[in-house]
Amino acid sequence: MDIQQSLRDFGLKKSEIAVYVYLLEHDHASPAQIAKGTGILRTNCYHVLDALTEHQLIREETSGTGRKMYFANDPESLLRSIQEKAVAIERVIPDIRAMFAATTNKPTIRFHDGKKEIQEIYRASLDASEIFAVGSTSRLQEVMPEFLSWYFVQLKKRHVTLHDIVSFSSRSTTRDVAQIALREYAPKFLPEKFGNLPTDILVWDDNVALITLEEPYFGTVLKNAPLAQTMKMIFTLLGERLV
Repeated sequence: MDIQQSLRDFGLKKSEIAVYVYLLEHDHASPAQIAKGTGILRTNCYHVLDALTEHQLIREETSGTGRKMYFANDPESLLRSIQEKAVAIERVIPDIRAMFAATTNKPTIRFHDGKKEIQEIYRASLDASEIFAVGSTSRLQEVMPEFLSWYFVQLKKRHVTLHDIVSFSSRSTTRDVAQIALREYAPKFLPEKFGNLPTDILVWDDNVALITLEEPYFGTVLKNAPLAQTMKMIFTLLGERLV
């Protein structure tokens, strides 16, 4: 069996292996003797001895003359060290797992301030195969008319399916834009009593975007798969109940 390789697998560095093996062969030695016997500089030797002591592979004792001497511990200490580390890890695994789960499911959030940055949200959505939306095309037409037409043209070019729910007042605007860009576009309309929406909500892939279409223009994009999936389900159910 290759002892050197096994000790490397345990996590020891080359210099630590040299010192540990030297002490196993010589029972005990002073720092000066260890440095000379292993060819390690004496200043570095102290760092190595500290590391091996921390691993519980060696121990320090003071001789009757006051000199520090180092002894190799029973090789069983290797196994004890591994077992102690395993026990310590087992204790914290539940906490680590909880942190991992929290990080995995925690949404990432990006903020967009102003019309130009809001347009970046719409541009990003064009990379998806389908988009779910609730908003007002008439409000978008007022705020950024040229961009709205461009966006619908891009939807057609990229073969993106738009599941759109819009305000009642957006009927004429939606019809005009759809004639320009989309043939297969059948938006659903909210009841007239809800008025014209001052916001737009877009959901695509794992993203949920909340956009304000009045001063101050502002957008927030949350990236979280479970949240996006739930929002898509809500939009689908809402669309099935609208004309």
